[in-house]
Amino acid sequence: MRGLRTRLLAWIDAQEHLDLVARASMIALLVTAHHDPVLMAITAAVALVVLTRPAARRHPFTWIALGVGTLAWHLPSWFRYDNHVWLTAAWAVGFGLCLLARNPHQATEVEGRWLVAIIFGAGALWKVGATDFRSGDFFRYAVISDSRFATLASWVGGIDRSALGLDGADVAGLVAAPHEPVTLETDGRLEAMAWVFTVWGMFIELAVAALWILPLRPRHIWTRHVALLVFVATTYLVVPVGGFGCLLMAIGLSQVRDRPMLRRAYLAAFAALLAYGPVWRVILGP
Repeated sequence: MRGLRTRLLAWIDAQEHLDLVARASMIALLVTAHHDPVLMAITAAVALVVLTRPAARRHPFTWIALGVGTLAWHLPSWFRYDNHVWLTAAWAVGFGLCLLARNPHQATEVEGRWLVAIIFGAGALWKVGATDFRSGDFFRYAVISDSRFATLASWVGGIDRSALGLDGADVAGLVAAPHEPVTLETDGRLEAMAWVFTVWGMFIELAVAALWILPLRPRHIWTRHVALLVFVATTYLVVPVGGFGCLLMAIGLSQVRDRPMLRRAYLAAFAALLAYGPVWRVILGP
């Protein structure tokens, strides 16, 4: 009788945890849709149903339809969207398929682990293999041309905003005249910042990929989650891509049903990402 009670409580706990992952995943889908007002409105309407009706968020069709619908919406202009849009859709479809499994919690753990491993493995391989990234040129270009880095380039890199505007115009002009040389204003601090971003980007993504791929002993699994949380904290503190950050936190949650401290850490990071986006736009945004 005691064994039956224990199994019943474990099943209830697993269902509640899956419900938590489903809620976080729905919010990640909603945040990812912010770039398109019409899609945002549709997703918000679906989110209202999913977040308030347990039957809807626990039904496999809900997630498969959300993922396939998101993919279909973006396919006509696929080249305009960041990779996290596709990854969020893939996670939704995968989550729905996991709910069809005999043990949905275990299936979700497997999907989540290997999705993180593939994401960071592919990212790390590209960074290590790309000469333009290893040389620091990628971030030298990004810091000058991407308006999201403007405040950091000014505060830390020591480049006046007017000079950044001229540099950005020169870089944009390369599209029209790719063979015309341009001279960009920079200094040692901006170079150092680009190098820090480059080295840290390679290191943290390699670390996350290795830790999520390797078959760690149970007592060492916490290192996977610490690495993922450190990646999110250091990356989205600079440029908060809320959809991708929330997606990673939802996937991380799927792995920590039996680890209350890590579960609280993922939830805190998830909430911080949602709150920090608007704050960042006021303080550091373009």
